Amino acid sequence: MATDYKVSTTQPYTYQTPEGRLINGYRVYFVITEFNETFYVDVPQMDPTTIAKAIDPIVKGRKALS
Repeated sequence: MATDYKVSTTQPYTYQTPEGRLINGYRVYFVITEFNETFYVDVPQMDPTTIAKAIDPIVKGRKALS
């Protein structure tokens, strides 16, 4: 799926989990190339596997809408 999107920007970001825990992580902006639409995910670490796990469901969901 990595060819379906391109990471455009990353930035350090503190976010809150649904349980209320604060995470010092990163906000990763990406573009789904097929639709030229930008989305973002919050991840705890800048690891390609972690980022792909967060992005892939969004890409699949967006493709299902088309």
